[in-house]
Amino acid sequence: MSWENKIQIEKDSLTPLYLQLQESLTSWIQNGLRDGSLSPGDCIPSENDLNQALGLSSTTVKRSLEELRRLGLIKRIQGRASYITDQHKFEADLKHLFSLATLAKKLGVQPNQQMIELTALNASASFAKHLRISEGAKIAKLVRARMFDQTVIALDTSYIPLAIFPGLITEYNDQSGLYDLMEKKYNNSPVWAKDFIEPVLINKDESRILGVPAGSVGLLIERTAYGNDDIPVEFNKSVLRGDFFRFSMTLRREDL
Repeated sequence: MSWENKIQIEKDSLTPLYLQLQESLTSWIQNGLRDGSLSPGDCIPSENDLNQALGLSSTTVKRSLEELRRLGLIKRIQGRASYITDQHKFEADLKHLFSLATLAKKLGVQPNQQMIELTALNASASFAKHLRISEGAKIAKLVRARMFDQTVIALDTSYIPLAIFPGLITEYNDQSGLYDLMEKKYNNSPVWAKDFIEPVLINKDESRILGVPAGSVGLLIERTAYGNDDIPVEFNKSVLRGDFFRFSMTLRREDL
């Protein structure tokens, strides 16, 4: 059955036309991926095809397709067409201390990283509170693009107390990674951490690095990591692509 029979638009409905088209295309794509009639990389109908078949304006169609791109369901190749993306997500179990490098190895992909910024700062009141240091104390700010193979999947910003890790700014390199450097050079790396996870909308600066449209759904992980003697060794904010990840937890009743 062709896509024309799957896309339903009711012009008398109170639901906006762009939203009807977005929801119909989403259902068509997701159902097609489930039943095998569609596959990642398949081309979806062009804007012109949708205009003519459904009698919708170019503005309405473009808005619907932009929403699908923002949600990560399709990807547009400039000058060509829009294609269905791979909907597979990496699953991370929150039973143990979560690490992108460890997750990558578990999934059989190559973890990579590219440093964007590494500078020394005076700790603001907020960072001082997270790291349990004096306001104005020296900290390192490390910003990295995190990758699985060659695909950027997260934008990672770490704040590290330089009193515990003197010389870290000159010692750090992308080949060894942050936690490996902490362990091997300073014998002090995260033992446990407290993470907060929440959905966010990816902003313009983040979108350029992550390779997704601004306004796409992301996951923010805010972490305070603790090393020797339960002293904070890192405050971190990671923005992950929402189309690549989901987290799982196994929960039990407290009274059993």
